[in-house]
Amino acid sequence: MSFFTNLRADRLITEIRSSTDQSSPALQKAVARLKDLGPGAIEPVFAALPDASKTATIAFVEVLAGLVSQKTFPQFIRGLIEGSAKVIAGISWALTSNRSSRSIVSRSRLLSTEASIE
Repeated sequence: MSFFTNLRADRLITEIRSSTDQSSPALQKAVARLKDLGPGAIEPVFAALPDASKTATIAFVEVLAGLVSQKTFPQFIRGLIEGSAKVIAGISWALTSNRSSRSIVSRSRLLSTEASIE
């Protein structure tokens, strides 16, 4: 992740943390802009989850769900392995709320089953 992406992600995470209204336009705009940063926003969001309020957690899960792809899936698995309980819960919630992640999980299970058969 580039230095500028990291700065933008930190600023947007601060905006999300300071919001108290889930339906506020400012919060929705910050969530959309954080998603627009792409995969570089995943690690900063993981780092923000342990101290997040309920409103911020919901927003961070929305961001993570929008960033799940076949390319970013290994980052999510690493977060599940290395993260705290709140990070693991947030990642799990994001993975279950994203339709494309279900197919990614299904494919990875299929590949691991095929590898164990051989």
